[in-house]
Amino acid sequence: MDCGELDCVELDIAVLGKDTCTSLEVIGTTHTIELDEILIDFCLFKQIFYPYGDNFCLEKNMSQENVVYPYITFSAVYRTYKCKPFSLLDTIIENIETDLNITRNCLTTCSLIELSKEISNIKTLRNIDCYYSSLTLSNIISVIRNSYTTMIKENTLKYVILIISVIFKSPNPHILPVIIKFKYKIPVTSNIFL
Repeated sequence: MDCGELDCVELDIAVLGKDTCTSLEVIGTTHTIELDEILIDFCLFKQIFYPYGDNFCLEKNMSQENVVYPYITFSAVYRTYKCKPFSLLDTIIENIETDLNITRNCLTTCSLIELSKEISNIKTLRNIDCYYSSLTLSNIISVIRNSYTTMIKENTLKYVILIISVIFKSPNPHILPVIIKFKYKIPVTSNIFL
């Protein structure tokens, strides 16, 4: 579903980062990958990302891990990009090759192995170290109610797409940050957003 059709709206709700404690100020070019939409019920979305109420939180030990895992994993079994299986490692290495104008064969075997080990340890959104910024649940509902519902006028809002961005930043200044966007498509089945 294309959100240009006015029956859905998109809203960035959180930015997470991996292996950097510097403040996030991405200006200029980045590699941005918008993963295919993940259809999810609003109640399950709240359970995963707002388990304690209004504040965004990725609980490390969730009782329903088998239910939650498909929604937060980077695994190619569940994540696709342009309808093809997504590989976080391949994406990051391809962007390094592009930015440095080299092939992966130019990287030392040791550095390639270390990068592969580091990236392969990132199984889910829970493995991301830093939270840079997030909206509260009441912020999300308020923005949708106050802004988007007035924009769509007589059209019916069918979906809300809430986006969580993950930024992978290299210490090498010649390698651009990689932003992976998880797009959660929530059917509007009640008046929660209206």
